[in-house]
Amino acid sequence: MRVRMIVPVLVLICCSVVASVGAKSKDVSGKSQAVTRQEWLQYMQGALPKELCKAESFFRQCFTHVDESTCLKVATDATDECSNAQAAKMPKKLQLPDDGRTWGQTLGQCTGKTYAHTMEPQHKFKDTKKCNNWSAPQ
Repeated sequence: MRVRMIVPVLVLICCSVVASVGAKSKDVSGKSQAVTRQEWLQYMQGALPKELCKAESFFRQCFTHVDESTCLKVATDATDECSNAQAAKMPKKLQLPDDGRTWGQTLGQCTGKTYAHTMEPQHKFKDTKKCNNWSAPQ
């Protein structure tokens, strides 16, 4: 299956993961908080690859021969590349959780596409019913 055909699935999964990670970034009282762009990007650069590369994740299960180390390397590089590309477009302060969701979707879309484009040449997409109809974890 060509990368462009799986991008919508990747975007859905990345956005779900980003929403989950973004929700954890609220303060303990549950109230929204402001963080700097740099703080938010630094947090996401650490958290997003770990979430994307869990053993049961789409990113590990739907590409051939992808171990945790390979997944983390590619996902980290993709997250860093996308963070650098988006940073100048982001406000200097983000109000969480709303801005985190908005910019998280942008970061997630870019990261998912970049991951797929990087993985496809060496680690073919598994064209299975499960991978073609993947639903993000709840």
